[in-house]
Amino acid sequence: MKTSHLTIFLILIGHLLHAQGQVNEQFDASSIEKITLSFKYPELIKITSWDKNEVFIKGTADINNGENNEAFKLKGAVKNGVLSIYSEIEGHDELPRRITIRKDGTVYTFNTDNWNAPEVRKFMEEHGRQHEYISQGVHKEIKLEVFVPRNKPVEVEAKYGMVEIAGVDAPLKVVTKYGGIDISIPVASKRDLEARTKYGQIYTDLEARFDRTGDAILDYNKWTVITTQLNGGGIKYDLESKYGNVYMRKR
Repeated sequence: MKTSHLTIFLILIGHLLHAQGQVNEQFDASSIEKITLSFKYPELIKITSWDKNEVFIKGTADINNGENNEAFKLKGAVKNGVLSIYSEIEGHDELPRRITIRKDGTVYTFNTDNWNAPEVRKFMEEHGRQHEYISQGVHKEIKLEVFVPRNKPVEVEAKYGMVEIAGVDAPLKVVTKYGGIDISIPVASKRDLEARTKYGQIYTDLEARFDRTGDAILDYNKWTVITTQLNGGGIKYDLESKYGNVYMRKR
């Protein structure tokens, strides 16, 4: 029993002490008309605006507990007045695989992709097979904070992560597949709002009348769409999450 406790303790210590890769990238936006952001793996993307003509991205990228952090890259290109920024994990398919288990809020990572490995079996025997999350593959923990120019239209595409947005005062389009959207909207602002989801839910505490298409009982073959013109309408916000939830909060 002491040995098994020591094994788990060492796994936790290794997980906590490894170095996270720091992300700090700047992209000139002084001569562009629109910004597009495409992120596949980040689990959290925070977007806000500022009074500079550049896009600044900071955060952390932890791949395989620090062993492959250098594989995470941010790249940008300008074409026809559009600054396109995207992330990638170079050589993703060739990176080592890990088994990751999240139980009771704690993440355990095992340096193996074999479910029958002794350390994995021992963990299951001691902690049970009930867990919040389990995966086999490249272990990734990526969180980004993005600052965009206040007056530039922004389009965001995120496959897996949650997108949080505050203080964007320009046309905005956000499309997520498996993650959700959480946006704060000033109550006195003028906005044309459209939010839609196919398998998730839409929540809001905005004091506005929304038009809705889609059945009251969720129809899994149709999208649920709500629209409103906040304070008479204005800047367009277009929000879409296929599988996740959309939250529109007043601030």
